[in-house]
Formats: sequence, structure tokens, C-alpha cells
Amino acid sequence: MKFDEGPRLRTVGGYNSTNRVQWWDFDGVPRPSPVLTFNMACYDSLRNRILYYADGVTFALDPTTNSWTDLKATNYPTTCRTLAWGSMCYDPIGDRVMLFGGGLATNPAGGAPTWFYDCKENRWERPKLDAEPPLRCNAPIVYDATTKSLVMFGGYNQAAALNDTWVYELKADRWQRRDPPISPPPMYAPATVALSNLGKVLVCESDARKLEMHHLGRTSAQKETWIYDVAENSWNPLNSDLRLENYRWLTAAPSGHENVALLVAFGPERRTYAFRYDSAAAPVDLPGAAPNVVAWKYPEQKSSLENAPPPDRARQIRLLKSLPVNTFVDAAPPGMLVSKTWSTAVIDSDRSEVIYTGGGHSGYSGNDFARYSIANNRWSLDMPPRFPPYLESTNAGIFGWS
Repeated sequence: MKFDEGPRLRTVGGYNSTNRVQWWDFDGVPRPSPVLTFNMACYDSLRNRILYYADGVTFALDPTTNSWTDLKATNYPTTCRTLAWGSMCYDPIGDRVMLFGGGLATNPAGGAPTWFYDCKENRWERPKLDAEPPLRCNAPIVYDATTKSLVMFGGYNQAAALNDTWVYELKADRWQRRDPPISPPPMYAPATVALSNLGKVLVCESDARKLEMHHLGRTSAQKETWIYDVAENSWNPLNSDLRLENYRWLTAAPSGHENVALLVAFGPERRTYAFRYDSAAAPVDLPGAAPNVVAWKYPEQKSSLENAPPPDRARQIRLLKSLPVNTFVDAAPPGMLVSKTWSTAVIDSDRSEVIYTGGGHSGYSGNDFARYSIANNRWSLDMPPRFPPYLESTNAGIFGWS
């Protein structure tokens, strides 16, 4: 007799079930296994339900009856079955749901380009678009009722945090990149919420340029709050004074009152806030950034290796010839290389290079091959490494690639 422990075998929120869904039937009541949704869920205001997409399954939760339904949608994005860290948003004008972004998809881009789920037809469709935003993870998409558009800011392209602003015009069915005079700083995973009927979108997160996440230091910068006027295409900082050090995940939602937003912070403990927006409040002086600026993960590694002085081969040859026996000598190559915990280093004798790769237990999680030239005494990276979001210091596997 096969015994299925069901959800009891799963850790709620565990990365082993990041993007895999199983369905169990308990006394005639179906329910999905726990799955990390991040922003891959949205509220269908017409039917009073919450829609999800994970593991190729489109399913819904009815909050009034606390019941789950596998919608068995057709034409779902097959290569996005393993998708994680994407974003969904309900479009009440077209009665459809947008899916965009994320990683771990089994397609060359590694994420989901723009898809729409037609709620009435129960079918997914890929629209024909002239332009789309670059793919990114953890960038919420929200509906602004005043301009009848979907708004997205920032996110993480798995190499750097972004600060670009994109608007999807629902009537014209097109994406438009906005270039306001000033933008918020790059943010890895901004909490984003539309303030009902005000034509404003609020974002809250740390300035990614102030974060340190390497083995020499780890800081958590104060959160910044910015407000975007969609029609005017203007960003302005707000004096919210939200610190929340060591909190890396924020999410926001409308409250039902046009100038009040709710925010939930996940970190050492769960914290919930209400924020009332007042356009007449005293402004705060925050520098922000020019639009379309990025903040690289581990910027010290990238900049120090790229800005290292030219190698002195003659000096290196003299050093190698004069090495004392039975003695470890610090080669002291310029630049900082982030430690790849539980990694592997091998020597390529044909090219006289040490190849340093890996990083188990997600202590580093980058996909790069760091190369050390013995002749030049220099470390180099062939490309900016890519890092799956939120996998630092975890010991788990995930399905798919990114």
C-alpha cells in the first residue's frame, strides 16, 4: 500500500518546492502542496479569487470558502513550467492576467516574456509585441486604475538590481519604457502598490548600491519609499523612515482606502505596516538615481578586478623564480574575489591558469568561472556572473535553470 504523507513531508516555503506543485485530496478536499509564489499571484476582482501559476498549473483560491481549484488552463507557457520569481497582475479592462519575468524557465531567455491568461476563456496567449522590458526577477506589476495601465519598476536581472520604469498601456496593448528626470535607486525586490484612484504607485526597498553581501561584510541599508505619478511620469521620495535592517523581502497591497497601503516584511519576524500617503507632507531629500542605472551584485568584486593595474609579467617571472622552498608565499593579486564556499579549483596546465568554480550550499551561487593567470598574477571573470535570487546560505536544489 502506497502511503502519501502529503504536505507533511514539505517545509512550507522550503526551496526544495520552489516551483513544483503536487495536488492532494483530503476527504474530498483538493489542495496544492506548498510552493513559493513570490509575486506569481494576483487578485481577480471580478470573481473574488486569488490566481496562481506554478509548475505549469493555473490554480485559484476562493478566500470566502477557503477552497482551491485547479483551473486546468489550456495553452499554458510550456517552457515556463519551472518558472520562479516572476510577476502576475490582473487586468480588469481585458479580464486577463499578465505573467512576466522571473527565472528558471527552460527556454533560452531563462524567464517568461509577456503572457496573458484569459480568465473567461481559461486559456493562455502570447501577445505580439514590438517591444518588451528586459527580463528580471521579483519586480511586482500593479494596475493603476486612473491611467488604465500596468506599472513595473526595478527588480533583479540575476546580475544586477535595476531601476527602470515600464508601463503597459492596456488599451494600446504595448509596453513603454519611461525615462523620468529622476528615479528611485536600483532595488532588488521593491514592494510595489498602486494607490487606488490616485494615479500613484508606491515602491519601498533598500538602495541596492548600499548593500554589501560578500564574505567581508554584510549590511542592510535603510528602506527608501518613493511615489510615482503615472500620468506625469515623475518620481518623488517620501519621508517614511522605515529601517527594518536584516529584512530582505517586502510585499505591499492596497487596503481598500485610496491613500492607504499595507506592507508586510519578512525577516527575523513577520511585521505588518499601514502607510497613509499625504501629497502635502514635507518632502525628504534623497538623491535617487538617473533612470536605467544598475547596481551589480558584489560590485567590489567586479570593479576591483576590472580596475586592476596592467600586469607586470617580468616582475611575476622574477617572483616565481625566486620562490623559497617549502614556504607559502602570498601572491597578492590585485582585486577582491568573493569566496566560493564548498567550491572547486583546478589547474589548466596548457594555459597556466587556475580555474575556480562552484560554490555549494549556495554560499556564493554564481555561475562564473574565475580564472587566475599565473603568468599575470591576475584574477578575471569572463562575464558578470548570474545569481539566482534568495539562494544564499540555503542547502537545497531547484528544478530548471536560469
